[in-house]
Amino acid sequence: LSVQTSMQAFKTVIDEERAFAVDWPKQELPEALNSSLGSQLYVEADAPEIARLVEVWTNGNAKRVKPYYLAKHLASKVIEWYQPSEGPYLADRDSDIFKSTAGGAAMTAGYNVRGAVWAAREQRGSNLDMANLLCAVYRAAGIPARVVIGYDHEAQREDNRPPVIAWVEFFLMVDQ
Repeated sequence: LSVQTSMQAFKTVIDEERAFAVDWPKQELPEALNSSLGSQLYVEADAPEIARLVEVWTNGNAKRVKPYYLAKHLASKVIEWYQPSEGPYLADRDSDIFKSTAGGAAMTAGYNVRGAVWAAREQRGSNLDMANLLCAVYRAAGIPARVVIGYDHEAQREDNRPPVIAWVEFFLMVDQ
């Protein structure tokens, strides 16, 4: 079986000095970024649980600092709030968690994914949901973001599957 699909990938290098200088955009975001602000499956940016976290973590004023400062602050808050306690595959899950349907747990083709709201409520789970939570928090705060999931081909698990990793990319717009 051979599958071909188009995708857009970026090699990200952060120039922190320049990133810290970027202010909130004064113009509308490009159309292609609109999907990076709303809710989607597993990244429920408009959920009350997510809004509450952003409200508390920013004292109700997310845009009082520049976006890069905010992104770093929110990332640190998610790291404090959330405990990665499970692997990315369903087979890695604790049997009690696996059997539980509390919180509307949803699974995706063998991966341990429940979503940002579940992660916000439970404060623990897989690395995939930690990324979902961070992405949802960014979006709720007005920072366009997306979750990227990939394999770490340089590492190997005992079961010969490459480790699944997830990270969040966010966009800083420089007005022209």
